[in-house]
Amino acid sequence: MKASLTLTALAIGYEQVLLSQVSCRLYGGILVALLGRNGTGKTTLLKTLAGHLKPRNGTVEVGGYPLASLSGRRRALSIAYLPSHIEFDPFTTVYQFIEFGRFAALGWLAPRTQADRNAIETAAETVGVAHLLN
Repeated sequence: MKASLTLTALAIGYEQVLLSQVSCRLYGGILVALLGRNGTGKTTLLKTLAGHLKPRNGTVEVGGYPLASLSGRRRALSIAYLPSHIEFDPFTTVYQFIEFGRFAALGWLAPRTQADRNAIETAAETVGVAHLLN
């Protein structure tokens, strides 16, 4: 199985380094949890992996390509990042949250097709939340 995301000697942070020498490979279809105390760099790591922050050192590869070499559109098609500080209507469904990941491919106003609905349902089944879609 080919790695979907590869981190090599990654260092992240702002004025100071929060995490350093992080190396791992993550594979598609695998659910990964990122755990740690407040202020230890979890969100900073996710922002770096999404391309919103530059690494202080090391590399991030997506599908075998350096993250820095991907265009914004290609990055958006490969990585879905939904910040935790965004407020949503409390009645937003799991289906709608998953649908946010389709916007890079479709745009905000494009009509949804059966193929889009199938992709959303497949994603939900893959991570075990199909029973929560509505």
